[in-house]
Amino acid sequence: MAIEIGSLVVKGRFGPPGRSERETQRELAQQMAEMRRDLLDEMREIMAEAAQRPVDR
Repeated sequence: MAIEIGSLVVKGRFGPPGRSERETQRELAQQMAEMRRDLLDEMREIMAEAAQRPVDR
């Protein structure tokens, strides 16, 4: 990206420095594992509620 201010041209990357591929993959794997745990917890709750419905009737 280049920004021109008058006769001054500044080229470079703006924002935080990029992460290494390994860090990105590790972070993604952690996020996916957390999402899997959350989904399993939700499914267990749904199944428990479904099993309880016939008992309540």
